Amino acid sequence: MLIELVARGETPDLVLTADTGSEKPSTYDYLDIIRRWMEAHGIEFQICHYQPQRFKHWPPYATLIENVLTNATLPSISLGRHSCSLKWKIAPQDKYIAGWPPAIEAWNRG
Repeated sequence: MLIELVARGETPDLVLTADTGSEKPSTYDYLDIIRRWMEAHGIEFQICHYQPQRFKHWPPYATLIENVLTNATLPSISLGRHSCSLKWKIAPQDKYIAGWPPAIEAWNRG
């Protein structure tokens, strides 16, 4: 889809992704490839991260898998829910966009 947008002359202003710290190795390999491609086409690319602030259990964690292991839980998707996606993917991207100047300018214009 991204390549097609560029081919049509509809280059996006920004591409965001969120890294849970627990993605497959092939995902990280692909990020290196697509990052270079986007740089070559003048596309801003940002990787967002959830940064835990409060910890119920020790040790503190920085990745989704560490969160699951520290708290002795299963990922919420295994129970048919998606709270991990909300916490580890959507919230960090929303936070980034909330401070991204082009978005702020657009919101201010109405």
